[in-house]
Amino acid sequence: GGQPDGDGGSALALALEPVTLRFARDRDAEFLALSAVLASARWAAQEVGAAGGGWKLHGTVRLHVTHTPCLSCVSAMLQLRRLLPDVRLRVSFDAPRPAARAAEA
Repeated sequence: GGQPDGDGGSALALALEPVTLRFARDRDAEFLALSAVLASARWAAQEVGAAGGGWKLHGTVRLHVTHTPCLSCVSAMLQLRRLLPDVRLRVSFDAPRPAARAAEA
């Protein structure tokens, strides 16, 4: 993928890249939800005729998950922030992963 030009316009042509740990993480709920946010932003830009750039998306994305996000999902969160710098990302979770599950992540 390329790098966004800072105005959020070129970011709409890009997609999030999953990080593979022991296995592919592109089906994690967090990754899918953030990919859907990016797809919705791309669709909205096309609807207003700004898919080529010059369009800034502002707002807040709230993401709640049941456990501490894995490193791949944290990476997707950082990618979204970089691709859509004027969009705030608020993440919350209920409980940390149990020790046995954390070791598998």
